[in-house]
Amino acid sequence: MNPNQMMIFKAMVAQTALREEAQASRQRARRRGARSTRKGHGLLGLLRRR
Repeated sequence: MNPNQMMIFKAMVAQTALREEAQASRQRARRRGARSTRKGHGLLGLLRRR
């Protein structure tokens, strides 16, 4: 494998790792967001009533 091929391979591996991390981050955000949105809606409702 020549140096150029090695650099391309490293970039592909790094991109895959970043993609997986982004996907995991989105899943964590979804889990957290499901709980916080309910509280947020309740708070917005209180603000509208005043």
